[in-house]
Amino acid sequence: MEENPIKFNNNSYGAIYGDKQLLDQHHDEEQQQHFNHSKLRLLNDDAEEQQQQQQIFIEKISTVNSQDGDKLVDAADEGGKKKKEGAKTRDLIAFFICGLLNNYSYVIMLSAAEDLIHGQSGIVLLADILPTLFLKALAPFFMHAIPYNIRVGLAVLLALASFQMVAWFDNIYLKLVGVVLASLSSGGGEITFLAMSSYYHKNTISAWSSGTGGAGIFGALSYLALKGWLNLSPSISLSIITPLPLLMLLATFLIMSGSHYAAGFCSRGRGMVKESSTPTNPLTMKEKIKLVLPLALKYMLPLTTVYFAEYAINQGVSPNLTFRKELIPKKDDYVYYQFLYQTGVFISRSSVNIFPIKRLWVPAVLQCCLFIFLFLDAYFRFVPVIFFTFCFILFEGFLGGATYVNTYYCISTEVPVREREFSMSVVSVSDAIGISLAGLVSVFLQPWLFANQSKRL
Repeated sequence: MEENPIKFNNNSYGAIYGDKQLLDQHHDEEQQQHFNHSKLRLLNDDAEEQQQQQQIFIEKISTVNSQDGDKLVDAADEGGKKKKEGAKTRDLIAFFICGLLNNYSYVIMLSAAEDLIHGQSGIVLLADILPTLFLKALAPFFMHAIPYNIRVGLAVLLALASFQMVAWFDNIYLKLVGVVLASLSSGGGEITFLAMSSYYHKNTISAWSSGTGGAGIFGALSYLALKGWLNLSPSISLSIITPLPLLMLLATFLIMSGSHYAAGFCSRGRGMVKESSTPTNPLTMKEKIKLVLPLALKYMLPLTTVYFAEYAINQGVSPNLTFRKELIPKKDDYVYYQFLYQTGVFISRSSVNIFPIKRLWVPAVLQCCLFIFLFLDAYFRFVPVIFFTFCFILFEGFLGGATYVNTYYCISTEVPVREREFSMSVVSVSDAIGISLAGLVSVFLQPWLFANQSKRL
């Protein structure tokens, strides 16, 4: 039997072996691709998980940072509020002290009027107010060119010189020059600080007014204590109180907020700008003149009327309201009247935040009625005891102080910011006009009443 062996040639074997090798290589590649895909999928899953964890971590950090940021902002806001409140308190204290010391020399001259020129307190009043009248009438139109720090320094120097001249000169005319210097000091200081208040909180008006009212009490009481209770001479009394105006420099440069004062506020003296909303462009002369008439009708006329009536009472009528059968010495009646009047002024000037008055004509009319009543009493002598007169004088101070503080408070709340500084300055002439007219009347009224009054029992 013949065998039929299978024959393989090299080509067939190579082809079969090559196909198998290709298949194995293809299979390996598929496995490698599958492995790579699986690995890539795992890596992607890990990446997504890490990204999610990272996002959660970022959100947590953001939340913490946001909370910390809010806390920081709240802390900053709270610190800013505390700092602002502290500055406001300092400003109120500074304006009170400046009002107290600015009007102190003026009050002292009036309290010592009878000692300076006996029987002619009206002349002292004129010397104490006419310079202020002219200064207040002209200053709002040119005083803005003088930096505030220079104005305050001049006011202090004039006050110091006035006390020394009145204390140590025997010549009546030189004494009156000293009174004139006191007038320029208080008048210039009033214009300055009222204009400055337009750049501060509106309650600085109340603080300033309270200070000026306190000057009445402090001035009248200090002179009464030195001369009446301690029996010191007028010269010694005035010498003791001479250094007090220096405290106004302390209040202005150290207590009042803002570093603008050290730099003179600004080179052209237009006042300091503490808030970005405060306009810096000054009013033109045409705008200033246009504002005068509306200000005169709404604010100046009631204030002028009140001051005319009250100073006609103080200088023309009250020196003749004397009582023979009283515990108070007759020569001290006038000093007590001044003290009570200033007490009423102080109380009412401190009450604007409690009892504001919008109708400024009401206290003006009441003051005129009180003048007529006390004039008739000085002539006919129908009030039986001095206690009632004390009450009338105290009420006179209430009316005068209330009109003063409410006038400027209304300006600070009703007049536009850009016009406020000028308005404060120009309205301040109102009291000087009323006091000057009262002084002129008192020069004739006081001696006439003295010569024609009835004798009080």
